Amino acid sequence: MLEHETGFIFWELFTFALLVLLLRKLAWPPLMVALAKREREISSSLEKALANLGKAEETLRLERATVADRRSDYRCNTEKCGADIRRVEADSSSTRGEAGGSSY
Repeated sequence: MLEHETGFIFWELFTFALLVLLLRKLAWPPLMVALAKREREISSSLEKALANLGKAEETLRLERATVADRRSDYRCNTEKCGADIRRVEADSSSTRGEAGGSSY
C-alpha cells in the first residue's frame, strides 16, 4: 500500500502553500485586472446592443408603416384602374352599338 512519511507530507504542504502565496501575489492581480476589463467590455457591448435593438425596432416600425401605406396606395390605384377599365369598356360598347346600328 501507499505509505507517506510525515516529512514528505510537510514538504508537500509547504510547497503547495508557497505556490499559492506566489500565485496570489504575482498572478492574481493581473487576472483580476483582465477580468474587470473584460467585464467593462461586455457591459459596453450589451449597452450598444440594446441601443441598436431600439433603433432596429423603430426602423422596423417605420418600414411596416411604409409597406402598409404602399399597399393601401396599390389597392386604391388598382380600384381606380379597374373603374377606368370598366368605364372605357362601357364607352366602347356603347360606341360600337351606335356605330353598329348606323352602319348596317
